[in-house]
Amino acid sequence: MDIDQLKSDWQQQLVQPSSVEQLDWEENMVEIENKMMALNRNVKSRTLYGTITFVLMLVSMIALGYFSFLLSKSLMLTLGLTTWIVGFIVTMVRLFLVRRINNMSYNMLTIKESLQHKLLKVESEIQFYLSIVWKILAPMSIGLVLILIGTNASLQMAVGQMTLFILGCYWSYRYNKYYVAKNLTPIKNELTSTLKTISNKD
Repeated sequence: MDIDQLKSDWQQQLVQPSSVEQLDWEENMVEIENKMMALNRNVKSRTLYGTITFVLMLVSMIALGYFSFLLSKSLMLTLGLTTWIVGFIVTMVRLFLVRRINNMSYNMLTIKESLQHKLLKVESEIQFYLSIVWKILAPMSIGLVLILIGTNASLQMAVGQMTLFILGCYWSYRYNKYYVAKNLTPIKNELTSTLKTISNKD
């Protein structure tokens, strides 16, 4: 649904809006639409670069796991690499599921339904970012432990690797919270407020 259509639907759905009210609404809808277009571009870029990255890592892990199994037949190492491989596959699936939600068409919907779909997109993005550590990195930490055991890593190396991994998880968690608070929560609040305004006029 483009801006012109949104304006037309607004005029049809609300009873005699004042010129000031209509102007404020139009400006608000233009701002929301621009933010959603930027969000869609970010989702597409993230899906593309994320897929390329994870495919390369997936191929590397499969190759490493295959040769490690042939050379050492270490069950722990194989299990660890398998955990990482499954983690990469799950991550790619999640990337495409979130993108699918963002690609949902809402051309034939009313303004209220259109805004509800936009809110669903933003909420799916928020959930994605806030769950990265718990649903992706945390399970991969199990794989890291198994890999360290399977390679007979020294205590010092194991502690160092786990410390770096934990710090990476912490940084990811803090950054994702910052990103959500700065870029996604304001859009969600704006959509929620606009939907509330429409509901009050119904």
